[in-house]
Amino acid sequence: MYRIGVDIGGTNIKIGLVDADGVIFVSGSIPFEKKGYESVCGSIAREIREIVSKADREMSEAVTLGIAVPGSLDVRNGIVKAAYNLDFFDVPLKAEMEKHFPGITVKIVNDADAAALAEVKAGALKGKNSAVMLTIGTGLGGGIILNGELFTGGNGNGIELGHMTIVKLGMECTCGSRGCAEMYCSAAWLERKSREVFGEGDAKHVIDLAKSGDPDALEIFDKYTDNLATAISSICALLDPEAFAIGGGVSECGDILYDSLKKKVKEKNFFHHDYEIVPASLGNKAGIIGAAML
Repeated sequence: MYRIGVDIGGTNIKIGLVDADGVIFVSGSIPFEKKGYESVCGSIAREIREIVSKADREMSEAVTLGIAVPGSLDVRNGIVKAAYNLDFFDVPLKAEMEKHFPGITVKIVNDADAAALAEVKAGALKGKNSAVMLTIGTGLGGGIILNGELFTGGNGNGIELGHMTIVKLGMECTCGSRGCAEMYCSAAWLERKSREVFGEGDAKHVIDLAKSGDPDALEIFDKYTDNLATAISSICALLDPEAFAIGGGVSECGDILYDSLKKKVKEKNFFHHDYEIVPASLGNKAGIIGAAML
């Protein structure tokens, strides 16, 4: 028996067969083409069958087919409500894939939620019963595991950790609100500060300068970790998770991020607890694994 995981991205679609321990034993990828969801689902189905054949397995052995999607979902009904970079709006993804695989249980999940589930099942958070995964990129995403289960909210809309308000009447966010965590805790914030202070650069530019001891870069990064610690401390007050994992490019900073972040989170959180905060370990495999483990 095995599980099928699909991770749909705006450029590529990654597909893998996953065993009960969350290990991908065969995988493949195809380009994502904006030709309508029926065409996309057809391409995914063909690639799945090719991968299964390559692994010398039978489709009848598949336990489940999980699909990770970057967007707003109606998980209960298997509908992609809005995935802008895919041009998917009100797409009945579960029903469409079940046409290709009528004998297999099909489930869909937000890609950040899939990453959280993957890290708990097979990555940096393995063995944790309650944990939070934060993904830091152009925005700030995340997923929550409570009592060993993926928490997708009472209405099945998923969790948008990046849109917690951490600064009253702060910067306007792309969502229309002000002061969202995403505006202060993403790599985009570091890039903005790099351009303001140095006239150029991106998040990596600031991080590299901070590691070399540049005082301006250190000041920027100190403010960044303060912002992130504020967001994490709010999550601590609400959920008191066992641990946090951080994914995305910023997660690879090393001690300059984690030492400061742990100290500030301990100071800021209501419990003054020393929370475990670690880098995520599964990288771009997390979407496949998390989707497969639904």
